[in-house]
Amino acid sequence: MLNKKSWLVPAVLVSFGFLGPGTVNAADPQCFTLASLQGSWTTITEYGAKVGVAYAQRNIDESGNMTGIFVQNQPVNGDPTGARLISNGTAQGVYKVNCDGTGTITRTVTSSLGIVTFPVDDFIITKAIVKRKQLVATEILDAQRTPSALVPGGVFVTRIPNRPEPATP
Repeated sequence: MLNKKSWLVPAVLVSFGFLGPGTVNAADPQCFTLASLQGSWTTITEYGAKVGVAYAQRNIDESGNMTGIFVQNQPVNGDPTGARLISNGTAQGVYKVNCDGTGTITRTVTSSLGIVTFPVDDFIITKAIVKRKQLVATEILDAQRTPSALVPGGVFVTRIPNRPEPATP
């Protein structure tokens, strides 16, 4: 005759089998690549303690080449009234990505103010999805290695790039 105790141990073992750690599928992508970044991105750039801001559009191809445009709002240097200066410009450069989702961006930035600068940024992929057996970044954080050449005062530059809709690699 079967009783409740005779079913308890097998039921517990079966339950833990369903709840135990999953196996990693060998077909799952293990590394980020340049294809993980490919597509269209928007960015919000903050300067220092939010003394200035820029909004940009970036397009990255499968080789890590980037082109983009931006509009920037910054204080007029030395103006005591808080006057603002609006400028725009272009950027072009290259991305390099490591397997772990860290990497660098090397760019040439040309502003309508007549400033040309060559910043290098460090980034990390903070969110990603798997699409067609490829890790596809959906969010990145980046920081420029040197102070801004566009906003005066030696301010620190950080960006929050976001991809509204991941491209198909």
